[in-house]
Amino acid sequence: MIDKNQQKNIIVISGPSGVGKDTLMEIIEKRNPEKIHIAITATTRKPRSNEINGINHFFVNKDKFNQMINNDELIEWAKVYENLYGVPKSEITNNLEKNNKVLIRVDVQGAKRLKEILNHSVFIFISPESKKDLKNRLTLRHENSESDIEYRIMQSEKEITEVDLFDFIVVNENLSYMDRKTLDLTISIFEKLLNLQGIVHVKYDCLPGCAPILDLRQVLVQLDEVLNIDSHGKVLAGLDHIKHLKSKGAPYFLENGPVEKCLSGLAQKVTPVTAKILFGSIYKPRFFNDINNRLNKVGIVYSGSSIAYRNYPELVLNQEFNDQISNSTSRENTETLLDFVTRQDFRADIFVKDARTFTATEKLDALSSIPFGTLVGLGDFPSDISFGQVNINYKSEVINTIIEELTTNAKTVKNLSLSLSLSGHSKEVI
Repeated sequence: MIDKNQQKNIIVISGPSGVGKDTLMEIIEKRNPEKIHIAITATTRKPRSNEINGINHFFVNKDKFNQMINNDELIEWAKVYENLYGVPKSEITNNLEKNNKVLIRVDVQGAKRLKEILNHSVFIFISPESKKDLKNRLTLRHENSESDIEYRIMQSEKEITEVDLFDFIVVNENLSYMDRKTLDLTISIFEKLLNLQGIVHVKYDCLPGCAPILDLRQVLVQLDEVLNIDSHGKVLAGLDHIKHLKSKGAPYFLENGPVEKCLSGLAQKVTPVTAKILFGSIYKPRFFNDINNRLNKVGIVYSGSSIAYRNYPELVLNQEFNDQISNSTSRENTETLLDFVTRQDFRADIFVKDARTFTATEKLDALSSIPFGTLVGLGDFPSDISFGQVNINYKSEVINTIIEELTTNAKTVKNLSLSLSLSGHSKEVI
């Protein structure tokens, strides 16, 4: 039996087949190799082309699997899509003893059983962006028949109804390519999926930065009607037409920085994305307050941005705008002002349900646990840096000591504060 304090170091990740559980867990493990262990499951299915025995799974035959069941070696096991899957107890207990956090990937029925055994652990459900997205993921594997894919999609719809047992539900959505009806439906799904807690990560092209795109789309409407070619050809023809208008001195392009920025951004995107933006009937950039208001109505509130610098506006704005931001009366007003000042054209927002505010101590403790490092030595590290309107000078004994420590290995602030050379400094200073 695993005691409840140890259970808190176990994270159970579940979701439909093909949703990307393995990819997500591998990213987490690579970022924290010394602290995270992905529990390797045993299975009777055949390895995929890119899988290695003992790394991705323990691939065993049915006799061996049944032997593991009889010897009580598995903390849970189940039959999934005609194959047997199970989590060896040793994968969990051995790593908890090393003070590692253990990630367990299971299907939803496995998560239900683990909830009974490990009810103090954290349970996370990964939801597909849509049925179409899930089908694309399964198809791209090139390892499932059409009937198998349809069966897995049907199963996923049943699994999504079980989300109440999870502590967090992660939904990843891009809202820029939705008509009004689809957007309303998506937000209603967020509301139903998120039980007491949960995270929604929404990405979307936004206004005012994308306003020039709407004008350019109007220019290309007639071109779209007469061009009987594929998306790639339309994109090339559309961009050529815009360049032609610009070269002829069309007033709209004269000293218009936002338009130049948009054109530059369009030229760097892959063709299918540019085709959606220029010719897609449902493409629509949105103001932050539109998304924020819609999600607020279903009890989901803005928490921050996954674009790091967006969370620190005081570092990138001059004093005049900084004062406006500082005197803002709400987070919505702050974000709206920031969007207009920077002419923001893309947002990646994190919304949460049942959000609570961290105390200063909890915040410091969370930040102190994040590992980080540097790939350059002290002599190569820039000591004078300009960041927006701010000039920072990094010449100090404390900074030099920290850089020397970080060049040897990635560390956390907690690690650094325990080192003899920095023991006289607080975590806040470090």
